[in-house]
Amino acid sequence: MLRASHGRQIAWSVYCWLAKHMLRTDDNPESNVLREGVTNAQLEMAVRASGYPLQRVVAEQLLRVFKVTEEWGYVDRETTDRRALDVFAFKRLRETPRLWLDLALLVECKRSELPFVFFAAAAPQVPREFPVVAGLRGRAPEIHVPGVGSTFAPTSQFLGLHDFAFVSAGPTTCSAFTRAERKGKELDLSGSVPFNQVVLPLISALKHFLTLQKTVGSQTQVPACLAHPVCVVDGPMVLAEGNPETPRLTMCPWVRVVRQEAIKDQDQGFWRHYVIDFVHRGYVSTFVDQHLLPFAEEFADRAAAVEGLLADGKAGVPALSQWKFSDLRPWK
Repeated sequence: MLRASHGRQIAWSVYCWLAKHMLRTDDNPESNVLREGVTNAQLEMAVRASGYPLQRVVAEQLLRVFKVTEEWGYVDRETTDRRALDVFAFKRLRETPRLWLDLALLVECKRSELPFVFFAAAAPQVPREFPVVAGLRGRAPEIHVPGVGSTFAPTSQFLGLHDFAFVSAGPTTCSAFTRAERKGKELDLSGSVPFNQVVLPLISALKHFLTLQKTVGSQTQVPACLAHPVCVVDGPMVLAEGNPETPRLTMCPWVRVVRQEAIKDQDQGFWRHYVIDFVHRGYVSTFVDQHLLPFAEEFADRAAAVEGLLADGKAGVPALSQWKFSDLRPWK
């Protein structure tokens, strides 16, 4: 018994020493130490709970494929304050005589001990403007029918990107999500935290990136960049399906959240949609290698096949409705 007690005393002494001491560089001055009341253990716990270590982990995973910027600066679209996104990742897919074909990921990282809960949409629908294609001098392609008229189409529709599985047969589409919060001994679901800390920053960062890409290009080439907002979650991700009486809960590493937003300027339409993929930390490499990159190559193939039409921002079609990618012709 004495030996066991002595062993515990030694372990506690070691813990207390570690709580007061931290690794130091060889040139660290003696004055650069933690102050009284702040222990190494407390600080390490705070670092683990923050998003910063996750941000670094995600950045390291993406560096295999992308050029990565951590703390990527953007201007908040509502407040005009300067903010920073956790990770911005960029990859040049290929170049053609008229286009720079690129892929950009705008990434926010969130760690949570309690689960994020995603509610499967009853009427799932991926908007025609998904995925977003930035650049092209900020102009949506125009389609024209001789003797009938013209209209504008999102670049994703112009290129028929819904033909590909990443868009049309991707993960479960959700219109709502939340994060569980403790309420006494029970769990409560609150939607404000993930919306304010995930959706709004990603929307603002995406809008900032779209604005930047409008001004990029040369006399002969313009960018066409797939720009995709992603939230990487280090915590339980639960998909809720069924009904309130008999809900079906499933652990799921990848879901797609679609948010609709009313537009103030009706000259631009009545609604805008934003699509954000939520990916579990342990699924990031699979998401990139098996889903995102193959789709990005399909996008590049389509864009390169009609580079002149895409760069000029106009094409002819046989009818203003029910047309498809293979119907695109030079505007005459």
